Amino acid sequence: MPQQKPSLEIIEPVWPSLPSSVKAFTTLRTGGLSSGAFGDINGISGLNVGAYVGDFDACVRMNRRLVSDFAQTPVRWMHQVHGVEVAVAEDIEDEFECDALITTQKGLALAVQTADCVPILIADTEARAIAAVHGGWKSLASGIVEKTLDKLRATFGNDFSYTAWIGPAIDGEHFEVGEDVPETFMSNGIDVTPELRPLASRFTLDLPNLSRRLLAESGINQEKIFMSSLSTFTDPERFYSYRRDTKTGRHATLIWIAL
Repeated sequence: MPQQKPSLEIIEPVWPSLPSSVKAFTTLRTGGLSSGAFGDINGISGLNVGAYVGDFDACVRMNRRLVSDFAQTPVRWMHQVHGVEVAVAEDIEDEFECDALITTQKGLALAVQTADCVPILIADTEARAIAAVHGGWKSLASGIVEKTLDKLRATFGNDFSYTAWIGPAIDGEHFEVGEDVPETFMSNGIDVTPELRPLASRFTLDLPNLSRRLLAESGINQEKIFMSSLSTFTDPERFYSYRRDTKTGRHATLIWIAL
């Protein structure tokens, strides 16, 4: 008897003009087997996919299986370290230390895990290549967006035209940082003044809009960059948020080229 496909609540990108063979979604915090801080807002049925946040390993494995079964395709998971390593998905095993994956292989989903950081998906407009990027502030400051696009072009050629989607992340009003964060960006040649706002002795930094600008500066047409504009911080019923709760789970944002 065929196994029934699980039913999960998801966010799907609004991604105009992209071929239907490119599939993508972001999971919510509901519909899984985690509990407590890793559960839903009631502390039960949480879909935490983060393997290094303190949840039971068995729950994480089962939640990841639910996500893979829902997508109906194998999933490659990263061990994200807030760095700038970009890996070719078919050349590595799960939990390889990197913060971006790229592939041209059909039927293999690339997954990025977030709970406030920016999940960035990139796809060739002819569905020939895809990427999943973990946009934490340290990775963004060190050039993960630029390095991912450079790796795509170096690996698969310069004749590809890319589009991008920025998934749910902490909004610009609630990501508070000290002086060290903008100083780190500035020291790496990235001016974050347009996304920075003063807040008493600190600042707020708009990571989603910064990600959008970095994608544009790396060669993606601004009209081909789309945003979910959903805040993980302000929507506790649907989203985990590290800045809001500290001890919390992680969502999965997936992209793949269907067979």
